[in-house]
Amino acid sequence: MERKLMILCFSASILLSAVLYPVASAAEKTKRSSARSKPSQASFIDESWRNFELGTPAQKEKVISSVKSYIRKNSNDGNAFYYLGIMCFETGQYGDAEENLRTALSFFPDSTDIMLKLVDITMIAGEADEETDNFLKKILTLEPENPKALSYMGQKALAEGNKNKALEMLSKSAQLDPENPATLRELARIQIDLGNPVEALSNLKKAEMLDSRDVETLWLLGKACDLLGKPLEASEAYSKAKKLGRKDVNVAGLVGYDLARAFSQAGRVEEAASEYKKAINTSSDKKTGYLELAELYENASEMNKALSTYSKCWNLFQDSKAAFKAGKIYRERDDLNNALDFFGRISRRSDEWGEQAKNESAEIKNEIEQKNRDQLLSASESDSEDTRANALHALLSKDRKDKTALEGLKELYIEKGDLGAAIYYTKELSKAGHLSKWEMESQISDLTSRMSQGESLQKYESRLDEFRNHGEYDKALAELKKIKASAESNLNFWDSYPAKNPGEKEYKAKMKKFIKAQIKELNARGKEIREEKKWHRK
Repeated sequence: MERKLMILCFSASILLSAVLYPVASAAEKTKRSSARSKPSQASFIDESWRNFELGTPAQKEKVISSVKSYIRKNSNDGNAFYYLGIMCFETGQYGDAEENLRTALSFFPDSTDIMLKLVDITMIAGEADEETDNFLKKILTLEPENPKALSYMGQKALAEGNKNKALEMLSKSAQLDPENPATLRELARIQIDLGNPVEALSNLKKAEMLDSRDVETLWLLGKACDLLGKPLEASEAYSKAKKLGRKDVNVAGLVGYDLARAFSQAGRVEEAASEYKKAINTSSDKKTGYLELAELYENASEMNKALSTYSKCWNLFQDSKAAFKAGKIYRERDDLNNALDFFGRISRRSDEWGEQAKNESAEIKNEIEQKNRDQLLSASESDSEDTRANALHALLSKDRKDKTALEGLKELYIEKGDLGAAIYYTKELSKAGHLSKWEMESQISDLTSRMSQGESLQKYESRLDEFRNHGEYDKALAELKKIKASAESNLNFWDSYPAKNPGEKEYKAKMKKFIKAQIKELNARGKEIREEKKWHRK
């Protein structure tokens, strides 16, 4: 893009040079005068040139037509071809200009002025070739200190990436002709590239004074101010450049981003955002615009706008950085699911953002897991037995060896009186390595003893009797239901108990018989309580 602008600026500087230097040096005039064959011919050409210089566009065309007619009758007048070539050049008729200047060059083969005009034409057409190089070399051989040729050589070297040669040529040209804005501008470009913005700024200010409407000069002026930490001055230069180049889509897009950046550095967020939006519409590199606009919002703590812009950049360009940045904002908001979503979109990519997203995802998953565990641990301490049971079972579903869950369930079932289930979780604690074999057997022995004594029902029995005595029959039935559930759980336990010897088998049979009788008795008591409830209502 910058190279394209350089070519455009070469053309602009060439046209400016044509205005500043429309005729050859005094030596060239003398040389041409000596070639004139008749005084009448000289007076006609001189008068034609004066009329051309002073004429309106229409009058200039008449002069050109007149000189063409003259040449058809005086084809040996080299001065006529020269002046006709200059006239065509200044009116933008570059094909005719080249043809007539080449003819003039055949009359004056060492004319540096003619050769420079031919170089001008090839530069405008963007067709610089070996002949152009030869012209420039010959000019510098004839006139080693020709500032315009030195400037062209410097600009050409810069376009080819030879900064050292460009710096040498342009510096010398600027010394010889300190009022050539194109030379000063290109010299400043190199100085910016080489990290010398102070000298660049000085040359650019001189160039601006000489040509205040050159877009490239103003753009580079903004660049130099940026490097020197002068965002307000930079924004002023970029604003002027944008205004002058508003009809050029490429210039508007490029300058627009720089102007937006300058506003951003100056802390003028709204103006920066506005310029980014305008530049995005005209720039071919829209992705950069969206990313920088999103970062602008993020730095200004306008997170909703930042998030929206990063998301748009992702949707349009599938850009890794945009997805990562969106994920980071969601994570900072503790919206971990959306954060995971964005990180997951790029976590398999091999770029730097993909690697970071992979790490972020792993951290978030651990964070979510810990939060869930903390919530379940908190719920496991609830006064509600159901809430505690659900939380502990949820913990156990995540890790079958979770010591907290296993111990919690064991204690819960002891409290509920379901000692059979408590024995089961005691065994699970041992399997998970949290209890030694001796500890397991000791605890199971204790629980079995308590179960045989009916201890598991004492709490429920006490509450049942209390509720029944106070006429709270629904509560009494609820406690009866718990006692029955506990008994049925114990029965299920003994049904699945793997008795390994005759003694265990006998004991298992006794326990099952006892529990079945218990359940039968509980059913009878339930019937009695429901009858009492009906009688009480009457």
